[in-house]
Amino acid sequence: MVSKKKRFSDDEIPVFNDGCIYKRGDYWHFRLWLRDENKYARKSLGTTNRAKAIERGEAFYLELRANQQIGKKYFSLTAKEGVLKKSFLQPAFTATLFFQERKNSALKVNCFLVVI
Repeated sequence: MVSKKKRFSDDEIPVFNDGCIYKRGDYWHFRLWLRDENKYARKSLGTTNRAKAIERGEAFYLELRANQQIGKKYFSLTAKEGVLKKSFLQPAFTATLFFQERKNSALKVNCFLVVI
């Protein structure tokens, strides 16, 4: 995929036609639009050196693309996506509550995810 942006300022460097390394303050950052997730993947490259930033940005770009090829997502699920994936009112987890009055007694409670 090719970046829509054609002109870059002095503090922006294109990476493989669709990523961008940019300077924010003294440090360099990486940005890549993830079409499937409809968000930007952003990461600080942790350097003030331009050459190191390009090297780290290209490595991060290749890592992101490799993870996309095997089906991994960069961002975790939102609450809405989680509800749509799971059937409604299945136990999200089971919690065990212990009471201090009776040392050996326990109560199991199923916790549900409910969206209103």
